[in-house]
Amino acid sequence: MYETHDAKLAEYRNADGDKRLHMYLQFPRLRSEFYQIDEVELKKKLSVDLKSRRKSLVTQLNAVISSIANSYKNFINDTTI
Repeated sequence: MYETHDAKLAEYRNADGDKRLHMYLQFPRLRSEFYQIDEVELKKKLSVDLKSRRKSLVTQLNAVISSIANSYKNFINDTTI
């Protein structure tokens, strides 16, 4: 039974969304474990998405600050001439 149990969990991990839904409905005794797999994967995905958004925001802020600094330098250079 454990080999089949572990095989079904592995199959669920490797399945696409349609197959996962089918397995969820087909194996009610494994639903709590299927849910745990989905929860872990979702947390990982959200963590990666959040990190990439933070990097994107930092990049955008750096570009804005750099642009402001360059504009200020140009303004100072233009007014001192």
